[in-house]
Amino acid sequence: MNRTKPFLLAAVGVGAWALSEAIYRFAIVPRLPGWNPVPLRWWVVQLSPLVVAVAFAGLVSPTLREAVKSGLCLLVPPVAIASVCGLISVKPVGHDMWANTVAYWLVAITQVGIGVLGVVVTALISRGALAWRHGV
Repeated sequence: MNRTKPFLLAAVGVGAWALSEAIYRFAIVPRLPGWNPVPLRWWVVQLSPLVVAVAFAGLVSPTLREAVKSGLCLLVPPVAIASVCGLISVKPVGHDMWANTVAYWLVAITQVGIGVLGVVVTALISRGALAWRHGV
């Protein structure tokens, strides 16, 4: 992994997280008529920047080790920023979770783990597709 790739992945991760938060706060929340559940298609729209970022990280990772590193570089910075903001402001992080609780950290670690797994799976699928297409 060259020296600029971790910073690029961190910037992509933070950008995707910020875009996802903006979609949620400015496009989804104002359209909610009350405390009804958010429709599934709105969640898909809100999560799409994150899914694209995970796919990008998997596609640029040539090896399994590189995919794990890329996933961590992509996912840890947004979670760290949200956690620090939550700890400093003592406001909920995400949806009614406070950063000073064990439940929040279990959710945060799970999110990072699932994201890294998504990067690894994307990398494996893309490498398999390339090998199959080129007969390697």
